[in-house]
Amino acid sequence: MKKVLTTLAVLLTVGMAYASVSFNKINALCAGGRYAEARQELNAMLEGASSDKDRASILGQLSKMSMLIGEEQPAKDQKQKEFADGIKYAEQGIKLNPSDETIWMWHCANVGRDCQTRGMKDQIAAVGVMTEDLSTILNKLGRTEYSEAWQALAEIYFNHPFKSNDAAINFTRKSLMTIPKGEIRIYYYSFFAKMLYQRNWSADRRKEEAVKNAAKFSSGKNSIEKFSFFDGSLGADFKPVWADKGLGAMPDREEAKAIADYAKALYENASTKSKADNNDYKALSAMQKGWK
Repeated sequence: MKKVLTTLAVLLTVGMAYASVSFNKINALCAGGRYAEARQELNAMLEGASSDKDRASILGQLSKMSMLIGEEQPAKDQKQKEFADGIKYAEQGIKLNPSDETIWMWHCANVGRDCQTRGMKDQIAAVGVMTEDLSTILNKLGRTEYSEAWQALAEIYFNHPFKSNDAAINFTRKSLMTIPKGEIRIYYYSFFAKMLYQRNWSADRRKEEAVKNAAKFSSGKNSIEKFSFFDGSLGADFKPVWADKGLGAMPDREEAKAIADYAKALYENASTKSKADNNDYKALSAMQKGWK
């Protein structure tokens, strides 16, 4: 049986600037793993914030710092304290600006990390909270180009025993196609390649499903329902940037290998690489060695 909850490793991405506040210094500190310093800077920024929108953005970043710091704690109670703080920061930010999708995202992330330190009952309950956060982003707010939300939803579906792995693959495909320009996100590609390699559909099966899913995509009642069948909207002849064949002309494992090679090339050609990028590259290379 698959694990109930998502790893949410996907969320360890560098934030952007929102409202009238610049987080360039915060992003630089995060890239270097200096999360405690980033939190000090954010607290100083919060004191000087001049609007609710700015305060909400800063609280969202504080939520992010709590999650990142919590992950580094050795003891479970220390982790839980940081994640609880992260949830509170996000809740405060949501009250000030409920239309900021990034705050919902960090709320989701902290809930996910916290429940990983708890029993199965709490994990199951947390899935509902996380899914509601992501539904708010993707359905209610309509932020369908928000890559992180699709990736988080994909991980929930893939790791949940009663949700569709095929939907998870479609969500990740959408996530990859909405990664902001200039970002590597090796983990996203690696996760997608792993799912495809495990599913192991033939080219014919992929073509049949893409044709079948076209109508399901069109009739979907909301964004999440629609993009559960994303391949249907693309069509069997669609060629992703990492392959020279259409979706219906190659089997899952061929695309998985193409994705892995593409991701490694992105990393190797990148001018700057974070610690997370380095680790993800090593993990992807190790996964490739285990493939036939």
